[in-house]
Amino acid sequence: MAMQGTISVVVCLLIGGVAAQWPTVTVQTTKGSVTGYRKDLGSNTSNTYYGQADVFVGIPYAQPPVNNLRFTFPQDVSPWIALNLSNPNIWPPQCPQKLGFPSNIKPQIQSEDCLYMNIFSPNVSATTKYPVMFFIHGGAFATGSVGVYEDDGIIRNLVNRGVLVVVIQYRLNVLGFFTTNTTEFPANLGLHDQILALKFVQREIGAFGGDKNRVTIFGQSAGACSVSVHTYSPLSVGLFQQAIMESGTALLCFDGSFEYGYWSQTAAQQFCNFGPAQWNTGNFAALKQCMQNIPFNTFLQYNVDHGPIPWAISVDGYLIPDFPRNLAARRPASYSNMPIMIGTNLDEWGFYELLQVIEGLPLEGYNSTFSAQEMAVFMSMYGDKQPLVSSVITSVYIDPLNLNDSQNTEWLKAISRWHTDGAFDAVTCREIDWWQDVNNNTNVHLYRYSYRSNIISLLSAFDSYTGWDPVGHGEEILFIFMMPQFWQPGVTQATADDFTVAEWWGKTWTDFAKTGDVTQSANWPAITPQNRYQFLEITTNTTVKQDYGHNARNVFNQVMPAVAFLTPQIPPPMAIPSILPINMPAPGARIVQTSKGQVIGFNRFISNDTTNIYFGAADVFLGIPYATPPTGPLRFAKPKEVPAWSTPVDATKWPNQCPQKGSGFPPNPELQPLSEDCLYMNIFSPDINTKTKFPVMFFIHGGGFNIGNVGTYQIDGVIRNLVSRGVVVVIFQYRINVLGFFTTNTTEFPANLGLYDQLLALKFVQSEIGAFGGDKDQVTIFGQSAGACSVSAHTLSPLSRGLFKQALMESGNAELCFDGTFEYGYWSQRVAQQMCNFTAAMWNAGTYFGQLKDCMQNMDFNNFLYLNQDHGGLPWVMTVDGDFMPDFPRNLAAQRPASYSNMPVLMGTNIDEWGFYELEQIVSLKLKLEDFNSTLSTNEMLYFMRMYGENQPLITKILTSVYVDPLNLNDSQHTEWLKVISRWHTDGAFEAGACREIDRWRDINNNTNVYLYRNTYRSQMIGLMTAFANYTGWN
Repeated sequence: MAMQGTISVVVCLLIGGVAAQWPTVTVQTTKGSVTGYRKDLGSNTSNTYYGQADVFVGIPYAQPPVNNLRFTFPQDVSPWIALNLSNPNIWPPQCPQKLGFPSNIKPQIQSEDCLYMNIFSPNVSATTKYPVMFFIHGGAFATGSVGVYEDDGIIRNLVNRGVLVVVIQYRLNVLGFFTTNTTEFPANLGLHDQILALKFVQREIGAFGGDKNRVTIFGQSAGACSVSVHTYSPLSVGLFQQAIMESGTALLCFDGSFEYGYWSQTAAQQFCNFGPAQWNTGNFAALKQCMQNIPFNTFLQYNVDHGPIPWAISVDGYLIPDFPRNLAARRPASYSNMPIMIGTNLDEWGFYELLQVIEGLPLEGYNSTFSAQEMAVFMSMYGDKQPLVSSVITSVYIDPLNLNDSQNTEWLKAISRWHTDGAFDAVTCREIDWWQDVNNNTNVHLYRYSYRSNIISLLSAFDSYTGWDPVGHGEEILFIFMMPQFWQPGVTQATADDFTVAEWWGKTWTDFAKTGDVTQSANWPAITPQNRYQFLEITTNTTVKQDYGHNARNVFNQVMPAVAFLTPQIPPPMAIPSILPINMPAPGARIVQTSKGQVIGFNRFISNDTTNIYFGAADVFLGIPYATPPTGPLRFAKPKEVPAWSTPVDATKWPNQCPQKGSGFPPNPELQPLSEDCLYMNIFSPDINTKTKFPVMFFIHGGGFNIGNVGTYQIDGVIRNLVSRGVVVVIFQYRINVLGFFTTNTTEFPANLGLYDQLLALKFVQSEIGAFGGDKDQVTIFGQSAGACSVSAHTLSPLSRGLFKQALMESGNAELCFDGTFEYGYWSQRVAQQMCNFTAAMWNAGTYFGQLKDCMQNMDFNNFLYLNQDHGGLPWVMTVDGDFMPDFPRNLAAQRPASYSNMPVLMGTNIDEWGFYELEQIVSLKLKLEDFNSTLSTNEMLYFMRMYGENQPLITKILTSVYVDPLNLNDSQHTEWLKVISRWHTDGAFEAGACREIDRWRDINNNTNVYLYRNTYRSQMIGLMTAFANYTGWN
């Protein structure tokens, strides 16, 4: 490599001596003046190259990361007096690397002093600033440089269309990505270089004619991985406005996505004899001393020994503080409108097979044996599940082709196909899912590039040898940047179609940079919830198609995690097609046959070690539908039984959540998308194959009939504290707020729809739970808050009889949530007025509800979500409906069957129930601690006792005499006032209702099997509660 570097220097100097003389152009930056040149290729568009640009090659954006700055975060470049970059044949040094593809057309020496950028501007003197396209090169974080992206192609196909282009270099391989995740060797240094370059652009690009507020970052392969990372990183926020990812996402290049490579640990062993024992001590001073002084050429030998992607992005707690799936949820709200373009080439992996052939693998080597060996190597991260995973891939990608070993080209294609799906298309689908489901981004455009060209002579030779011309990894780069080694007349034979495709790439990419929209200019619609994998097929005639990555997402994103005992990430809301034989052995997958059809779940094994916080195992089924989606004409209708499904239900994903505002408390970590199609349940079973059926615990979530979902109740906690004790747990969702409890008490809007959903879920359990290992005759229904109100209601309803055997009510009973218990809220009438201008007179007439139905039926559910905050803390309640609740609770208690006299019932409250609502008041800044005094107490009583009408002053006096007067408080005792207000609220809203429930079970139903509790344990486990305690002096 030293000889090669010397030759490069000599060539560079010789060429520099005969450099073409272009007019110079100078700009003033905050670091000093920069002189470049004005390159004019002419205006004849019949030539291959034409156009003009102001060119600046080799602008430093960071201090050279050499000597004591090796293996450290990049430092901002120091000021200079005058920087002369007017020689068009002197290009900056490239970062140390092996040779890549495409190869450099510009001679660059290798040096650790390599943090430079090239800027190509239409006109630095323009009064209107140009959009900026900031390019991050690929090369597996091992190769790549600005010299690959020659100025003539950039001018002709990009700058000529009215954009400013920036191309950067960043540290690669050992120098850019070696890490101990300590201060000695921070992680992701190459990405930090990119951020510093983006900051340089924000600060300086205006001087070059660029608009810092219109920056599109785009990249290919590892460059696309980098672009994806910047959309996740909190450090990159505000540095760009749009993003393009070509053949890569963060997951593709993320350590742990496919396996943990331990590349840095291996390199430490190889270069410094720093073994695992030393590594595990966490003392890296000796390693730093060794690595600090190794010549960079020595590092370059490492890459060839460790596969095609030896270096990866890793969690560092700073630039990448978490895994991409979790960081997606932390993107700023503004990212929901960020324009995104993302896609892949048809035969990505074909490029790597080309490399295999170049290195000596004969075509005859592609056969069943080689295919099995490839699977064994690339699926090795699945450990003892590797044979099973390989059998899945074989059943989908190989078996249907019915190949014999002499069909070598077909074997080559099949191997490339599953590699492409697994490494590229599957992770692209995940990226799409997160932009859509987590960030609600409706401005994402998906593509697949499938144009086959012979512009690359190497690929032509590959085609002639193998009989296959793949559209491989990186091919689109040749058309976007129009590199002269592929396009110059006399060098290659580019066809008219080649120029058509190159023209499309240049125009579409720059149109996107200029407007953020290609819907009209390229006839390229964005993905939608209805067409979530809609994509543009890029050929000579582009076409919009559906179902991008069908096998990729089904096999690698859905089936594979389940069969490999892995907790799945969120796949899109769809069922798995029958792409696999149902009788395929899959010990990680769990297949259940119900009367509706098959359900595919997975086994979650945590640990056998009970000293861990979480332990145990369960067969898990997420998102089982128990009702027909209550959408379209079924909105505001009683739920319908779910029809049989023709293909197995994919129960490895979290379902949609019912429309609601916010995520509630505890918050929902799964960030399920909102949808009216939300009537799903999760089932957790100790063992679906048990001979002795397990008791069933059927949980109804709380949330004031306003919020709540299954995502709040996480898998590991359910397994550790419930399932591991020998019960099946069912957690489900039901319609809430307007969609679940709005009513006119007529056929147009029946009452208590959310309770009818619960009823149908209980019936589903009765008919199907046996298949999941549960005993339908040992069902305990339990719930909290509004869920406990629901449990109480089911013990009263004649429609729920026979669907459960026991009941458990935590902090709630039917009266707490019953319209008229405290007052008649007229919530539905108020909503009708607000949403449809439906007056009280129209309501009272009772003959206009058809008009109201027409108004409410097709309204966007999002409109309903902002009503609740205007109508109190408990805007939705259950009501007498003549069917599910044919009377008031006190009367229905007397109608319970005689068998209920022995029903085991457990119920109770927490000692300071209302304290939670006072916490909410303080957290929402509606009240301060100083506000709690005698005035607030009186005002609270007046408000909450208003249903007593003219007797309200008397009731307030009684409350004061019992709860306030004995304490003899003064107005400065704010914490004591807080406690006493919470006390009478708790007694009135929770404990009084619990006592009434107890009275009726005992006095009316003669039940001697009722257990009553009060929870008084004070914990500091919830950070918000701790802060509340610190602020108020009360926990």
